[in-house]
Amino acid sequence: MTCKPKRRVCWLVVLVSSFLWCFKLIYSEFAGGDTAMTATARDSEQEQAAPMRREGPFTTLPSVRPNQTDFGPGVHLMRRASSGDDQPEHKQVSVAEDPWKAEQDRRKAAVARGCAGWREAVSDYTPSSWGDMTSFLVDDKHKAIYCYVPKTACTNWKRLWMILTGLVEVKDPKEIHSSIPHLVHNKMRLVRQKLTKSQVQKKLETYTKMIVVRHPFERLLSAYLDKFVDPGSSFYKKSFALPIMQKYRGKDSHVSETGDGLTFGEFVKYVTSLKQYRHFDEHWKPAAELCYPCAVRYDVIVKYDTLAEDAERFLRLIGAPADLHFPTTNPRNTSSQLKRYFADIPRKQQEELFRIYQRDFKIFEYEAI
Repeated sequence: MTCKPKRRVCWLVVLVSSFLWCFKLIYSEFAGGDTAMTATARDSEQEQAAPMRREGPFTTLPSVRPNQTDFGPGVHLMRRASSGDDQPEHKQVSVAEDPWKAEQDRRKAAVARGCAGWREAVSDYTPSSWGDMTSFLVDDKHKAIYCYVPKTACTNWKRLWMILTGLVEVKDPKEIHSSIPHLVHNKMRLVRQKLTKSQVQKKLETYTKMIVVRHPFERLLSAYLDKFVDPGSSFYKKSFALPIMQKYRGKDSHVSETGDGLTFGEFVKYVTSLKQYRHFDEHWKPAAELCYPCAVRYDVIVKYDTLAEDAERFLRLIGAPADLHFPTTNPRNTSSQLKRYFADIPRKQQEELFRIYQRDFKIFEYEAI
């Protein structure tokens, strides 16, 4: 288009057209090139009319006896999405051909049986109860969700997740310092994404979901040894060990200001004194209180004692790079120390501990020592 200097109207048209074109380009970048912003706003308005509540058995400690099996009315497990478009591509293998898949089906069936009677739905935790879902890490590239449970090799899993999500450009998880994953895992959390309730619900229904579990008492002992003994964490010693020892030893007893010297018996007394799960640190909070296995139907249940095989199969299932594998480690043999540490714990306290972790024992099929 050409304009003579005096034809101001023509220049005005050109300027307005250019402005509109630039605005459209900027808006497309900001909104993702579609009407997602409008749809999100509409969904948010609709969902504000129905605020989420957290109701159910996980607010306070269960009051049933350790051997009691009646857990109340029916459970509502999440329904799998019927559309195959939302599922990651992987080879379908029959149970008869694959013992690992058969074992996974058996584990999932055990969870379903153990959850029978607990009223839960994943919608009870989305989106207003973000604080209840901080353990869920998401990988949109591979359409996968991992709910981490501390003291179940979660550091190495977070390393893998950093690579899977493209947060770092390395191929070997061991190249990532062990402290880094815990500093940046917030960037991978599902709750960090600006999603509506229905969008979060869809991801929880359609993505491949994985949880790693461990014998509850072994995990508890591992947390004690890691945070309070060898060499321990100065933060946990001062924040937890110091007040625990002052409480149970009395004011007249000499307690190191560094928090050193907490016994396992004192730690167990502290844990069994907690009345609500919200008072539990994540390192000894039950897995059922972190990952809600009766609300979220996990596709892969990794067990600590079959970690290597389960991890490899999960990575192949979600289509991870062929050269990406779970790091080989030399974990502390906590299971061999379990009976020695529990030998000095009175039977009554062991039963109280069992009551606290009874859901983990039941649905993941672990036996008390």
